[in-house]
Amino acid sequence: MEMVQTAPGNHRSRSTTNNDNLRPVLVAVDLSQISNPKSFLTLPGVKQLPPTAPFPKPQFPLRTASKERPALELITDFDSAGPFKMRFQAPQLGAMGVTFTVMRAFQFASLIAVIGLCANFINGITTAEHDPPAELIGTLTVAVTSVVYVVITYILYYDNMLPLLFTGIFDGLLLIASIVVASLLGKPLSKLNCAALPTSNGLTTTAFVSAAGFPIRATIITQTVSYPSFVTLDQTTCYEIKATWGLSIAQCVLFAFSALVCVGLWHRLRREAAANAEPKDIEG
Repeated sequence: MEMVQTAPGNHRSRSTTNNDNLRPVLVAVDLSQISNPKSFLTLPGVKQLPPTAPFPKPQFPLRTASKERPALELITDFDSAGPFKMRFQAPQLGAMGVTFTVMRAFQFASLIAVIGLCANFINGITTAEHDPPAELIGTLTVAVTSVVYVVITYILYYDNMLPLLFTGIFDGLLLIASIVVASLLGKPLSKLNCAALPTSNGLTTTAFVSAAGFPIRATIITQTVSYPSFVTLDQTTCYEIKATWGLSIAQCVLFAFSALVCVGLWHRLRREAAANAEPKDIEG
């Protein structure tokens, strides 16, 4: 063992053995004599990184014989549940719930068609400064009331706020009103052949011009137009009136189904609520 002096106050120890291949060297350094110990311990050309905590490597489950690898799921803005998100989904009430939605859609479409046809008839009659028949006014009134009722009730149904029993009762009342309207509209139409009527007003009708200058042809010159005379005016009017009559009959069927569905849904929800409210026996 020999000692080698490298700097003042620092000594280097070197040990020699008989084996030339294994020659360990021990170096003793006095750090108190160095002005900047950190620079002495830093290796030249190596950038020192700040210490960081070890981060575990992510491990994904692999598919095995008894367990399959989970599938990826795409999460969008509409699927996220937040305080300002609205999930557009109708109540899940089975087949009766779907039937109620379909009935309301058909009712809305047919009522809009009836309102358009009746409004066209009344507009043509009032343009000639005559009063429309009571049958057309009653049909328009029932149709407007029904379409407002249909829209409001479906909004309440969508938000689970619809009183189903009262809705079934009101649907029954609208069913009665639709039956009355269909009976009044179809009374002169049951035996009327539209193809036998003239395509344009000619020899069988009396033409006159109103004070506003709009020509209209009618079989009478009274202040209130008679409904049986109005439906026999020409083929176009006859076909449109028959279309209105057919839609009124369809309304009878639709409101009958919707009334039964509302009563059925009310009975089902009431039975489920009673089953959930029954106390459970707990054996001690």
